Amino acid sequence: MSIEANQIMNYLLGCFESHQNPKGGWYLEEALRQLTWNKQFDSLQDLDLFFEYHRNHCAQLFSPQSHSQNQRNTILLLSAYIGQVLGHALGEQPIWYSYQKFTETNPQAQQRLPRTLSTSMLLHLGNQWLPPIDLVLKQLSLEVVSTPLSIQVENIILAQQLRHISDPTTWMHIFQQMVYQQAVIPGGLAYADIIEKHKSYWDYSINSLQQLDSILYPIQLEQDFVNHKDQLRPDQINFIFWVGAYLGSTIANLAQCPIYWHNQENISQALNEPTSSAISHLRVAQFGADWHFILGFVNDYLLGKTNQDIHQYAYSIIKTLSNRSQISLNTQQDLPKNNDVLSKKTMLATGFTAAHMLSKLSKQTHLQLDTVLFNGQDIYRKNIAEESVESYWQRNPNKQALLSLGKLSSIYLPIYVTPCVEIKTKICLDQQSPLTITIGFPFLPANHYRGFTILQPYLLNAPPSLQKNLEDAAPYLLLGIQQFERHHAHFWQQYQKKSPPTESI
Repeated sequence: MSIEANQIMNYLLGCFESHQNPKGGWYLEEALRQLTWNKQFDSLQDLDLFFEYHRNHCAQLFSPQSHSQNQRNTILLLSAYIGQVLGHALGEQPIWYSYQKFTETNPQAQQRLPRTLSTSMLLHLGNQWLPPIDLVLKQLSLEVVSTPLSIQVENIILAQQLRHISDPTTWMHIFQQMVYQQAVIPGGLAYADIIEKHKSYWDYSINSLQQLDSILYPIQLEQDFVNHKDQLRPDQINFIFWVGAYLGSTIANLAQCPIYWHNQENISQALNEPTSSAISHLRVAQFGADWHFILGFVNDYLLGKTNQDIHQYAYSIIKTLSNRSQISLNTQQDLPKNNDVLSKKTMLATGFTAAHMLSKLSKQTHLQLDTVLFNGQDIYRKNIAEESVESYWQRNPNKQALLSLGKLSSIYLPIYVTPCVEIKTKICLDQQSPLTITIGFPFLPANHYRGFTILQPYLLNAPPSLQKNLEDAAPYLLLGIQQFERHHAHFWQQYQKKSPPTESI
């Protein structure tokens, strides 16, 4: 470890935090003071705006060859802060090495990595060597930067997570996100340029699978996979992984059902016998009770061994699945003028119950929360007369017209598995059988590198006769949340954010 390198970075961070100026001062200090410095990943979006402003208005003051002392101080300060954000996101201690100490630790690196300002200090985090100074210098340059800093840093976080993830479902989700964001994939990615060129198509629709057919057909004709069928290159295997992962996620989206991925160990345990090392067994998709060798199909498709197209294969699986309603609810639309009172009351109660639970979860690093009941007026957290809240909700002994049960759960989106606040509302109408409506509020927990974030709410289950009315009444979820906030702290706008494109459904 280079004590000197760490001392320099910590000294600059300390100076800035205590409003002291190092020798030479700071470059664009006024703009720096307006940024968020809380070590959270989302603070990097402020940095993206800072760099964009610099390129548009101040780049002529910045010399790529010779930097003034204040420019150098700011470059190192921002690099040190990136190290802090990465360390916080990954739970690792960032350690800075000088170029000399780095090359002593990695002798071969000296031949391919000359000493410049970009490499004057390098960050060691987990098992990665990272060049934050180089990232900052490229953002400050006059050249067009295609990838914002926040995305580049997120790709570093995802790459580190990918190395340590044991759950194959989460691994496949992270892998897809890395491909979508043009992260460096270990082993490379064949046809990455084609995937990126058609990026606008990847929306998990049946049309996107038809587009996938159209780009895979020329690849099939190239015979590249046929030439290496006995020993595929790592970049070819990664390409098959991406096609299979995207195909599986799209099937999950179209069928409105969860997808689980299994690795060789899972398969061997399920079959109670050893499995082959064929690519078809590296990952197997599960929808409901059925397992599908999707990677095997993709491999056969690229080898020209099947006459079935990608979208036809997807249809053949979708039609066998029992669909579960999972419809995104738009809380931002206008309040409906004509809608039944029942749907409005259901949404109001759901929003109030969800707000109660989410406001508590926003402050937790470990997800622990009692199941609660809400009858339209009062929230119950404890057992009622020695009976669990779940049992009380199920019986509804007082035949309350509306009774909501809130609990922690999980939700499976096409490439996202998140914890979820699930609100099940029982509705009793006269002598009719009770109706049950389930709405989920996915969220990222406080210990996620993005910080606590509330995602798009989803309608998970509803009687077909009420589904359209409930979708139209979605804005009443927000009114229910606002009713809760009138008596408690405001939190929804701070944490509720639209999902990135790869999280949509």
